[in-house]
Amino acid sequence: KGRKGERYLASGQYLSLKDLSKMISIISGKKTPSFTGPAFLAKVGLPFITLYARLKKEDPLYTSNSLEILKNSNSKISHAKATSELEYNPRPLEETLRDTFEWYVQNGLIK
Repeated sequence: KGRKGERYLASGQYLSLKDLSKMISIISGKKTPSFTGPAFLAKVGLPFITLYARLKKEDPLYTSNSLEILKNSNSKISHAKATSELEYNPRPLEETLRDTFEWYVQNGLIK
């Protein structure tokens, strides 16, 4: 259905980390972090997070790439063009998170 040469953004809704944490808290019934620290603090902690993850043989909590994405993300994203021209209708994020959480519980990955 798309027009030749056009580009479409198939996005959902934008949420700040704080709002995402609140939504996850409501869905899971568990307390999530409410503090959102400044980006420079996360950048200062990056070498320590990376070293800790290597010692534990785990993936780091965050990376320089993930910090860059958060720093440069655009809160004004819109799928309006895809919705009007392609009949794109994204699923609500809360519904997706709820289903994801329930899947993790059903598969014994979280209690």
